[in-house]
Amino acid sequence: MKLQQNQIVRNVKQLQKPSGASSLSYAEVFKNHETSPPISFPKCSVEEKKRIECWKKMSNAVKDKVSEDDIQTEFLKMLREMKFKNLEFYDTHTNNNIAHPQKPDITGIVSGIALHTKSTVVLFELRASHRSVDGKMKGQLISAVNRVWDIAHQEIYGFALNGHEQSTFVYHKSEKGPEVGHDTYFESVLKLLEEWDKEIGERSSGFKPIVSGYTINYRLGSGKTSDVYCVSENRSNDILVLKVPKEDSNSQEVVCHEVEMMLDLNNKKYFFDNDHLAKIDQTVDVTVGDSCRVGFLSYPCGLDKKDGKLSLVSKDAIDLVKALQDLHNAGYFHRDVSPCNIGHYENEEGSRVVFLRDFGFAVTCAEAENQVYQGTMVTASKSVLESLKNSEEKPFAFTARDDFESLVKTLLIGINGHSPLIPEEASSAMQKAQAMLTYWENRDKDIQAFVDSLLQANFETSCRILLPSGEIPLFL
Repeated sequence: MKLQQNQIVRNVKQLQKPSGASSLSYAEVFKNHETSPPISFPKCSVEEKKRIECWKKMSNAVKDKVSEDDIQTEFLKMLREMKFKNLEFYDTHTNNNIAHPQKPDITGIVSGIALHTKSTVVLFELRASHRSVDGKMKGQLISAVNRVWDIAHQEIYGFALNGHEQSTFVYHKSEKGPEVGHDTYFESVLKLLEEWDKEIGERSSGFKPIVSGYTINYRLGSGKTSDVYCVSENRSNDILVLKVPKEDSNSQEVVCHEVEMMLDLNNKKYFFDNDHLAKIDQTVDVTVGDSCRVGFLSYPCGLDKKDGKLSLVSKDAIDLVKALQDLHNAGYFHRDVSPCNIGHYENEEGSRVVFLRDFGFAVTCAEAENQVYQGTMVTASKSVLESLKNSEEKPFAFTARDDFESLVKTLLIGINGHSPLIPEEASSAMQKAQAMLTYWENRDKDIQAFVDSLLQANFETSCRILLPSGEIPLFL
């Protein structure tokens, strides 16, 4: 049934209701973590005398320098003099690309790759000795670490210090959850950095991919069956995306299936002529530690916003609807439309262009009736969630409407600025599906009405009502 204009407006207003969540101050953020178990530090027994001397000089520099700009310069200089094997440090106090808007003073990344939020493993917040490491400073550090974690999802340490022996605060976050080290010894940071440097070396030597003719810039993300990296072609400096299967044979089969499918899509005019759908470039041999795998390169590589959140305007929504239409006309369903699988790139005219990526769970329309859903749970359609709630192994007959409903939920997440969280106690797919059905329940009627409007010929009107017009800067 075709929606009337006033009905669309009413539905859109209902969808845009604020969630009522309020943001916490830095001090409140710190207070919320005070009860966490502290990190235990081993006694400092560093063998390299030169590094100990550098650290002592650094401690004195932080104590004696009144100007925090001078402290920043001196601290970075001495960190670099220590010559860690696997850590590189940068002044990011004035750099907008790391944990914006809480820009840390100094950022440590895995050596050999580009400075980027997703390569960050250490953060420093510095103060002169006459200023205390108070709750506000600690809360700011926690907020910065959490922002990096939300984007990179890799283990990270944060330090807030002013050079005094027992006035150094440590915040550590990993897959096991956050831990807070309360005030500790300044020199303990050196011991922890040395151990962290060694551990990163052991990890990267065995897991950093090597592709002939390409430089790994940074890791974009990690999924069930593959890791994804931003890479540069050494001769042309072209920026591409590298997808590498994980070590098990099933992951290699999944990636090979995606390669076959994307190569087939490249031959479909509907697909290849659409600038809002990612394309495969070529397959490549990838060396990871002692193993050799087959991965593939694709383009474009998305330009990340500094806060890691998805921002969309009405033109983006219109382009994404058309992209899904062309994908369906080419004979495929995406089956994993979500904020993580939507990006932007800059075209030759310098304009910001939205695109849909990651076709790892896509299937042909003919095969869609006999497949178990494996895509993102948060944006899955109501029909998918109801099927999973009853049985996580039962094949589900996926349709074009399911893709469009996932798109509508993705647009809503972009508008609200946050994504629903699956409760920790929901461990099975059935429990997760029930949790998401509950989350979307109050909005379902309006979501279904909006999906109906996207399936109409005049869907552009609905997109213009739901989202703002104009352009969002590429590096907002």
